[in-house]
Amino acid sequence: MRRFRTVLFSLLALGFLLSPASGQTPSKLTISVMNLKPGSGISEGEALTLTDRLLVELVRTTRYEVTERARRDEILKEVGFQQTGACDEASCLAQIGKYLRVQKMVGGSVGKIGKTYSVNLRMVDVETGRIEQTAVKDYPGNIDYLLTTAMKDVAWQLARGGLSKREQEELARKQKEEERLAARRAADSLAVVQKAAAEAESLKTIEAKKRHEADSLAAIMQAKNEQLKRAEAARLAKEQEEKQRKEAEQARIAEQKRKEAEALRAEHGRKLRKRWAWVTLTLGCVTSLGAAYEWKTSDDAYKKYNSALDDASILSYRQKVKDADLRTNVLLGSSAVFLGGSGLLFLTSRGGEASESKAGVNLGLVNMGQPGFALVLRFR
Repeated sequence: MRRFRTVLFSLLALGFLLSPASGQTPSKLTISVMNLKPGSGISEGEALTLTDRLLVELVRTTRYEVTERARRDEILKEVGFQQTGACDEASCLAQIGKYLRVQKMVGGSVGKIGKTYSVNLRMVDVETGRIEQTAVKDYPGNIDYLLTTAMKDVAWQLARGGLSKREQEELARKQKEEERLAARRAADSLAVVQKAAAEAESLKTIEAKKRHEADSLAAIMQAKNEQLKRAEAARLAKEQEEKQRKEAEQARIAEQKRKEAEALRAEHGRKLRKRWAWVTLTLGCVTSLGAAYEWKTSDDAYKKYNSALDDASILSYRQKVKDADLRTNVLLGSSAVFLGGSGLLFLTSRGGEASESKAGVNLGLVNMGQPGFALVLRFR
């Protein structure tokens, strides 16, 4: 009995799930969308883009199984159909639908009159060739609205056509859910965009801060480099000044050494001249004594010459007087030369001291009477 009740309950549950009143979603219709015919103000590229968006929005209604545009073109090419881009008549759409083996075909046009864009769609039953549903959307504005909103509206218009009130309500609920999800996605996208913008602004602030820090660091480095350059220039100038000072000091020392060497040479020359001055003075004194001796000899011979009586004695003493006078004159001349040279050597040996002191040598000749003069040196 228990087993029977279990089986019966299972059968009832299965029947409930399979019954139409259970709210099960009806099977999807197979459809294909032909390229929208571009009117005035719409290019072929824009019409093709809007066709792709219509296809996507029809899939989002979850009521249709839509053939991909590439698959559609491939099948039509195989059967040799050449008017894929201009077919919007019911008969043409029905013929293409048979080629594609779909239940419904969607075609239409999009254009612009004045400032108003208009979208006109029709859904054709492939089996009967009859237009089952139409969708129209007119609005003034820019072409962006066609892509973002108008294609969605006409897709849901087609999806609600031919349904019962309950199915339309379910589809409307799905549309609202889709719109809610789209709004949520838009909000999420906006939040992501805002977050990305905030992050970008933060990154921009960070980059600006980094640039400011980099500029500050560059300025600091430049200031340090300038300071280093000035310090290096000051160091080089100081080294150059020190080098010049050393060179000047070396030149002064060299000049001092040169002067000292010249002074040593001059001192040596003065000492040497002083020695020779004493030597020549001695020679002058010796020759002076010799001259005095010869002068005495000449005087004695002259006295004997005056007192001689015979001619031979007179001639002999006269010759002696001449010879003594000659030697006296020679010795006097030599004595004058020696004594004069000695005086000059004494003067030159004293250098600059002679002008500062009152010491000096005076040379003079004193008349000694016959037979000549005597050289006299007087020191003061």
